[in-house]
Amino acid sequence: MDQAVVLADDAAPPHEDAEAEADPAPESAVRLWADVSETLASKSTVVWQMAVETLVTARAHLLPDPPSPAARRFLDANMTQIVNILLDQRPYQIGPAEKGCVEKSLCAALLVIRDDLARANGADELADKTSDGDGGEGTDRGERRVPAAEAPSLPVLEHVLNKRRTYYKAASSQWSRGGGMPEVRTHMIMTFRRLGGLRHLVPYLERRAGGPDFPAAPVVIEVLGAVIVVLNRVGGAILTAEGDARVRRTREAQRRLRNPSEAPADDGPRDAVADPEEQTSKHEAYVYEIEGIVCAVSRHLLSLDESILKKVKLDLLQQVVNHLKTLHSQANRLGSAGRLSTALFYDFWRDFSLKLVKTASLPLKLFGWDNVTRIIEGSREMAPPPRSYVVSGAGTPFVNGTYELDPKRIDEEGNARDGELQYLRRVPGGGAEKGAAAGGPAGAAAAVP
Repeated sequence: MDQAVVLADDAAPPHEDAEAEADPAPESAVRLWADVSETLASKSTVVWQMAVETLVTARAHLLPDPPSPAARRFLDANMTQIVNILLDQRPYQIGPAEKGCVEKSLCAALLVIRDDLARANGADELADKTSDGDGGEGTDRGERRVPAAEAPSLPVLEHVLNKRRTYYKAASSQWSRGGGMPEVRTHMIMTFRRLGGLRHLVPYLERRAGGPDFPAAPVVIEVLGAVIVVLNRVGGAILTAEGDARVRRTREAQRRLRNPSEAPADDGPRDAVADPEEQTSKHEAYVYEIEGIVCAVSRHLLSLDESILKKVKLDLLQQVVNHLKTLHSQANRLGSAGRLSTALFYDFWRDFSLKLVKTASLPLKLFGWDNVTRIIEGSREMAPPPRSYVVSGAGTPFVNGTYELDPKRIDEEGNARDGELQYLRRVPGGGAEKGAAAGGPAGAAAAVP
């Protein structure tokens, strides 16, 4: 009798045996995930090397077809907690080996997120082809297509990209002891971009814009903050690459005009420096990712139902708008000719504010009116300078006259380049006389809009 009881206690339930046989992951990996899960649940801690090993092995067992259900369950239940525990560490209190475990674990988490985004996009494309055979182009149409799959690990991205986490947060002053490592966050952002995370994020967001399955506001805020970092890092390089490519094409065209029969010549050794054409193509990918994410978020806000808007905290909503404004203004300052500019942002801001004002919710109405006030204040600051000044009574006819704004010092939208304006007066008989930066020499000056 006793022996029968022992055998019954040791035997696993039939459904667990069937599940274990169906899981393609080896027993050692499943046991490792179970041990780490138990430690996290009971002690809220994880061994340094175990954090890396569990995330890496779990991701590896999601790649084959079919994926491991045990690996999926482990990541869904524990990856957020593991990342949070690691990001709560103070870098100055741990050694190089522990820091290496933190960064390897974060990279493994980014790979899991990238893979989930790619799988979700693949399922969406397959659903589009199955439904109407249009090659997955239905996202550009007026109707919104229901996503076929989600990326369950995407919320973890909020924590990995958050600059306020202890591991990243810089010291408040130079006298503070033991700040974080903000450069690690920048490295993680650029790593996620290099792995293709931002590229996969664009169609994922476009597909879900305007619906309840769009990522939550905290995730969107951190993604936009990461895009700001990317734009700051590559903005100047994008303009340099585009300029070099234009110069190269111009030289080639001039050479062919002079000698039509001459074969295209090289401007120099290509193996010594990067090919400008290749650099331009590379930076076009940056532009696609930055513009795609910004436009998807903007379209989402304009398409949201009032029932969903009421559930979003207004301070988070304002942070999203502020990040969009920053991205548009930075792109405008860089001279981008794409879908980002200050004028386009103000169009979006106006439409979104009017949408809020028209809602039945009083908090949303007040929030909308507050943004209308900000639009008016911003419009005053963004007002273009006068096209010319008419100076009179300055004491001599040579000084009096019309001073016109130098077109070389303003962009297409009338904003000053390099922050300084210059007015010129055409002197009769040839030449031009420079006026003061604020509107010409002393005397009565009348602005001409």
